[in-house]
Amino acid sequence: MADEAQYLEILSMNLDHFIETYFEIQVDHMKKKDKDSNKKIIPKLSTIILVVLFLAFIAPESSKLVSLCSAIGFACPSIFTAMKPGPFSFTCYAANSGHVIAIDPGHQAKGNSEKEPIGPGASKTKAKVATGTCGVATKTPESELCLSLGLKLQAELISRGYTVVMTRTTNDVNISNSERAKVANEACADAFIRIHANGSENHSVSGATALCQTKNNPYNGALADSSYSLSKSVLDCLVDQTKCKKLSIQQTDTMSGINWCTVPVTIIEVGFMSNPTEDRLMETDDYQNNIAIGIANGIDAYIMGQ
Repeated sequence: MADEAQYLEILSMNLDHFIETYFEIQVDHMKKKDKDSNKKIIPKLSTIILVVLFLAFIAPESSKLVSLCSAIGFACPSIFTAMKPGPFSFTCYAANSGHVIAIDPGHQAKGNSEKEPIGPGASKTKAKVATGTCGVATKTPESELCLSLGLKLQAELISRGYTVVMTRTTNDVNISNSERAKVANEACADAFIRIHANGSENHSVSGATALCQTKNNPYNGALADSSYSLSKSVLDCLVDQTKCKKLSIQQTDTMSGINWCTVPVTIIEVGFMSNPTEDRLMETDDYQNNIAIGIANGIDAYIMGQ
C-alpha cells in the first residue's frame, strides 16, 4: 500500500493535469452549446478539487483512488475518454496500487571485503559487497550510475502507483548483499530489482542482460520460475525502450544477493561500462530515463501476468 507521502506526491503532481484537461473539455463543450454552459464549469471543478483534497488528507490510502476516479467520472464523465497523454493513468495507478517494488542500486562508494555466507546456512562465503566497475570513457563508478538509475526508476514507479522500497538512496553506505535482500524480504516485495552495469576485457561487447537463480538453487529454487519471468519481462521491455542489444538471461546460484531472497528477484545489467560508446550513452539523462521507463514497463508486464 502506498504511504501518505507517495500518495500526496502523485496527487499534487497530476492535479494540474486534471484541471488543464477538464477546462479543455469544457471549453470545447461550450463552443458547441450556449454561453450559459460556463456556469457549470466551476462547480464541477470545485467538486473534483474538494474530493482530491479530502481523499489526500482524510483517507490517504492508495485504495481510495478508486473513489477518486468515481468522483471525477461522476463530475465529468468525458474526462476518462478525452484525457490527453500525460504522466498519470487511472488504470495504471489502480492496477499497481498495493504492489511493492524493492530497488537495489548495485554496489556503493566503497566495497566491503568482509565475508558473509552466499545463502542462508551456507558454509561458502563471499565479500559482503564489491566496489563494482568503472566507465572506461566517463570514469563514472558503477555505484554512481546505479544510484542515478535507481532514483529515476523509483520516481517512475511511484508515478505509476507502486509503493517503492530502496536499499539505498546515497553512495555513502555500507550494506551487504544479504542485507539488501533482507530489505526486499521484509517489505514483502512483489519484485526485487537489482540494478547493475557490466564490464568486460573485450571493449567491443555491449548490450543488456538479466540474472536470476536456477530451479536447483538450494536456498530459493522455488522462486526460479517467477524470477525468470521477472527477468524476461524487464529485459525485454528494457531492450524495446532503449533499442540496446539483447543478451541472454543468465541463471546462476552464485549470487548472494539473489540467494538470500524470499521474493522474486532479478539482476538487470543495463549495459557495458567497458564499451566506450555504451558507457557514454549510459551517462546521459535521456538514456537513463529510457532505462527507467523500460524497467518500469517490464515490471508492469510482470505484475499483470501474475
